[in-house]
Amino acid sequence: HSLTLYKAESGALVFGAGTVQWTWGLDSHHDINDPPRANMYDTRVEVDPIGPDLSIQQATVNLLADMGIQPETLSCHPQLAKAQASSDSQPPSATILEVDYNEKLGSVLVVSTGKDAGGGEVAMIEVSLNGGKRWHPSERRVGNSDDDVIWEMEFGRNQWDQVDYGETWDGTGCGLEVVVRAVDDSGNIGIITKLDEARMHCKL
Repeated sequence: HSLTLYKAESGALVFGAGTVQWTWGLDSHHDINDPPRANMYDTRVEVDPIGPDLSIQQATVNLLADMGIQPETLSCHPQLAKAQASSDSQPPSATILEVDYNEKLGSVLVVSTGKDAGGGEVAMIEVSLNGGKRWHPSERRVGNSDDDVIWEMEFGRNQWDQVDYGETWDGTGCGLEVVVRAVDDSGNIGIITKLDEARMHCKL
């Protein structure tokens, strides 16, 4: 499961926590099973000794600001701050740096980078190997500095890869239509960038 945040074509901001336990970070009162009970379905609402998570709480305040909603007061939560909606409406851009086929591992590695023209940050670069029919997230890698960031996505080593791309994957890395797109921290989705086929390093 993954957290999802993006702007739909209608302009609506779409958020998916990727977990039913997001609310556990907002409040310390919820159903818990600590210590484990004989009947695992005998749930009770108790006070979590760990308490709420400040990062989750502030992220929710920030998210609601982008949706045009803010609490009347946060006086009972002095560590939290009211937020303002993002003014960033410019989509980010993505560039494919390299696509390499690893004959030994039987996998393809897509390396890319991105920039956000709206003053924010690139939150994710997604990769598709079939021209945009299916998208997968890349992993963020930091180089020598915070500004030196690349994104990597490796395909072919996971059993689910064949399910997603069985119609295009021939085990060599050739014949794939590699495209990428960037998403910034305001949910703006950039245009699709294609790979020059001449730069595709595959097993011929």
